[in-house]
Amino acid sequence: MNDRSKKSFDEFYQEQWNKHWPELKESLQLESPKLARLNQWAIENTSQKIELDLPFHFLWSEKKTLFQNEHNLSAYYLMDFASCLPVLALDLKKNDSLLDMCSAPGGKALMIIEQKNSGENIYLNDSSFPRVKRLYSVLKEYLPKSKLAQIQTLHSDGRFLFQKDLSSFDKILLDAPCSSERHVLQNVKELKKWSPSRSRLLAKRQYQLLKAAWKLLKVNGRLVYSTCSISHLENDRTIEKFLTQKKIQAKVIRQDWPLGESTQYGWQVLPTHNMKKLGSGWGPMYISVLEKL
Repeated sequence: MNDRSKKSFDEFYQEQWNKHWPELKESLQLESPKLARLNQWAIENTSQKIELDLPFHFLWSEKKTLFQNEHNLSAYYLMDFASCLPVLALDLKKNDSLLDMCSAPGGKALMIIEQKNSGENIYLNDSSFPRVKRLYSVLKEYLPKSKLAQIQTLHSDGRFLFQKDLSSFDKILLDAPCSSERHVLQNVKELKKWSPSRSRLLAKRQYQLLKAAWKLLKVNGRLVYSTCSISHLENDRTIEKFLTQKKIQAKVIRQDWPLGESTQYGWQVLPTHNMKKLGSGWGPMYISVLEKL
């Protein structure tokens, strides 16, 4: 990274985060912690659990050795705790029809299937064919064949999914492509390529994805928008732009998680936030929950 691009990156986020930027930047440069979320189809009991008072399966505090089981499946999936929150925000019911619009690599998709205890009425989409292949590989590693066979996997640009012959959905998860500053700061090549236009262009794409998702959402349905970005342009400002459109009739559903803080239109987890049982370092993750009126 040359000095000019470094200064540009710092100036861009300093302007948004002011005095909080130095601490936030430092936390983003550290390795993201992970928890091992148990696979309900591979394991029933374990001696080392963490009870989080949240409606999903127990987590292991440390990575354990994989083992054989009845279905020859992996016993756990490693993921950032903050990445679990968008799935919980969907408030899934057994008979809900669901679209995961940008589904790869598949950690959230696995949680969705576990929450419903079924693969029925679930559509998983990604715009990149290599990512769709990776998604299917993850599903195959963690799901019994009976569940895997129920799922519809799509390869399409989410902005144009509404043009396909799809029914409308009760719930939609839009975990949108974003700046992913944690990855950028930890990757010299990515940081060299970074420019202020990156976030602006991504925000434009995210807005287009939101509009497309809205067309596929049933009245009274729920759309969960999430990113792993810290750019306000891609988070609250994108939601604000979407909500100010005349044809959009929506209600923001407020959340209150044990980790993170409220924003104007949603909730944000930053690595600087601390959770009593799990400590800090999680995220970043932004979540906005919208109900279609």
